[in-house]
Amino acid sequence: MMGQMLVAKTPNPPNVIPDVRLFNVGEKVMDVEIIWKGSANRGSPIVASRACWINALDAMNATTAVVDDNEFCQDEDTPSSLILVKNLTAGLPLQFAVATSNAVGLSQYSAFSQAIFLQRPQPPKQFAAELVNAAGTSITVRLTWVLPSFDEKDPGVYWLHGGWPVSFCVVHYRVKAENTSFSYLQEVTGKEFAEVTLTGTVPGQFFEFTLSTYNSFKYSLPSNKSNMVANIAPSPPTNVRWNIDEQLSVVRMKGELELSWRPAMELGVSALRTTHFKVLHRPSEECKSAKLPVKNSQGAQQSMLIDGLELNCKHSFAVVAVNGAGESTASADAQSVIFLPPSQPHNISVVRIDSSTVSVNWATPSNNGHSTIDTYQVEYSKSKTFDESINTTTHRLQIGGSKTSADILGVTPFPIYIRVFASNGVRDSGASLIVGPHFDTCLKNEYLRTHVPGNGEKKAKKETWECVQCPPGASCEGNFFDQILQKEGYWRTPWNLTEFLPCDRPKSCLGVSAQGMKNFSRNGTKLCAAGYKSSLCAVCDFGFYGLGKRCLVLYILVLHLDTTTCSAVE
Repeated sequence: MMGQMLVAKTPNPPNVIPDVRLFNVGEKVMDVEIIWKGSANRGSPIVASRACWINALDAMNATTAVVDDNEFCQDEDTPSSLILVKNLTAGLPLQFAVATSNAVGLSQYSAFSQAIFLQRPQPPKQFAAELVNAAGTSITVRLTWVLPSFDEKDPGVYWLHGGWPVSFCVVHYRVKAENTSFSYLQEVTGKEFAEVTLTGTVPGQFFEFTLSTYNSFKYSLPSNKSNMVANIAPSPPTNVRWNIDEQLSVVRMKGELELSWRPAMELGVSALRTTHFKVLHRPSEECKSAKLPVKNSQGAQQSMLIDGLELNCKHSFAVVAVNGAGESTASADAQSVIFLPPSQPHNISVVRIDSSTVSVNWATPSNNGHSTIDTYQVEYSKSKTFDESINTTTHRLQIGGSKTSADILGVTPFPIYIRVFASNGVRDSGASLIVGPHFDTCLKNEYLRTHVPGNGEKKAKKETWECVQCPPGASCEGNFFDQILQKEGYWRTPWNLTEFLPCDRPKSCLGVSAQGMKNFSRNGTKLCAAGYKSSLCAVCDFGFYGLGKRCLVLYILVLHLDTTTCSAVE
């Protein structure tokens, strides 16, 4: 029996696109490592391999065909799946294909690899400069940047970022005003920051910087120009960049004030940082002798408490920023402030608490005089003019500035007058409107009665006051005797304003409210219902006639007399 015939063939081509990596880079050449996975040997072991390459621009229309030219190919006489190709020309975009061979011959070539291209690296990003020191004719600048990324495990980055890590960076600079080309300054290795020093500088000069990277092949293009750096004095404090009022803000307090400000924002220019601020006091001309010395802030703080200000003077303030290069011009003046006495308290009201206590309430002054209200003083007296020369005493209560009410205790039944003052430490306000005479010292079921000495009495006898029980038929509410109101169904006698008689017809006698006081008549006639008049409202008025206890409207017709029961009082 014959055995199966074996026929040796060339191997299959590698079945995976080769992986290509830079292995080493020289000044103008590069070494490339090519790795792949083998295929079935088809009856005969693989003994060798070959790698060929082509310019990626020429390979755009190719598939797996490779020009088998010894000039662009390299053989490996081992069965390894790796070939190291050395001394390739740097700067060309190359693609690679591989084939394997056995005793029979060479396989077909694999598909092309991804292109590998050694070129100049990308310039750094986020390049910025900051002036950190200046002394004499030299300045020190801190530069920061971000290097282009590089991942040697990803061949795709070779094309984008030059294919090889950045070796070092080169800093260039120029004087902005001279508009010259940039000059070499120094190299920086392995960092993303550097502090560089320029000598022979002149205060007021503006400098710009650029940065390039190098990857052993060539330099990158320059980075964007940095912001400008200048050894100059700061700008005056302001905040125009954020559309906030350029003037300083003023918080007013008693005899002192707190200033606050914001440093200027130097757009696109890095100058020395502000070390501190100076506050300038500018009083009005009539108060120039009270001018305060210049005050320095603690470091770069942006507020300051200023005391020792002359009261009743107009004060203005400005702020100057200071750094190592000098002082800024003064800021715009803060809004002027003048310390004045407050205006008077207003809306004074009095509320009765009990038979011997009243509570006084008020509203704060509309103007505090640019200073906090310290205290209020409540004064009350039997004298409307608060004149103590007429043997009356003015009583005074001092209340804290945060309160707007005070209780007056132990009030005896006499009319009192009340006024309130405010004080802000500068001086007292004028007196509020005087409230009084106030007679709410009697209970609601009492009225206040007075007795004035007549001509026949002793001149030494004083006017007297007392609380008297409210008579039946009256509404007293603790008021003065001539402010007593009659209730419905009662008639107030004209001979005694505190005597009220019940009416025979209760509906004929009207009651009086506080709003109805204008209808009050000492003889009581205006307090009778329609159709009634005279004492006790017991008589029918003209045009009415009596029917029992009612007064009815009288109608007279031409043809006959008809009476109609139509009365306002049932």
